[in-house]
Amino acid sequence: MSTGKLRTSVRKAATQRPGGRTSDVTQRVFSATVELLEEGGFSEVTFKRVAEKAGVGRATLYRRWPEPAFLVGDALAATAAEHIRIADTGNLRGDLFEMLVQIGAFIDSPMGRASIVATLTARQHPEFASFAQELWRRRRGDVLPIFERAKQREELSPETDPDTLFSVLAGSLYLRMIVMAAPIDNSWINACLDQVLGPMH
Repeated sequence: MSTGKLRTSVRKAATQRPGGRTSDVTQRVFSATVELLEEGGFSEVTFKRVAEKAGVGRATLYRRWPEPAFLVGDALAATAAEHIRIADTGNLRGDLFEMLVQIGAFIDSPMGRASIVATLTARQHPEFASFAQELWRRRRGDVLPIFERAKQREELSPETDPDTLFSVLAGSLYLRMIVMAAPIDNSWINACLDQVLGPMH
């Protein structure tokens, strides 16, 4: 596949939101992909194995994803979105706490750990970086309302950069689990929020 066609396929895979019967097929494909990741890691995800497990033809996969790495990215993004819901508790700390608890539970699960390894492996693909950035822009659209509401309530300065704040808080969870090899619990999340937002009164 030429570079131009690959980039077009990448954009399509990262932005397409199918519905109806296509949605059902997509869900089966994503479920099969995640199961294979949990069973044996990134190397287990081939179009042949996914198609067999999902009960679809391989042509269905080739039409939507240029390489298995991009299927993995889409599947993990969709799975994470299902497990991490954006709450509206009425205040910034409550919104962030609910989100971070869900992120922590996800990344510390077998599925989450498999997703971390798979994402790092997929990054070796020369086109995966731009694909991952498009997936992040999609997820960012879900997260951004937390910070917009906080600015409207004057809980955050208008100059606050949501990306930086989110990165600091979410990144602390990955550090806790991967580098510190310690559990992600409510005490850690509250301690991080205290450092960023100030102690809870």
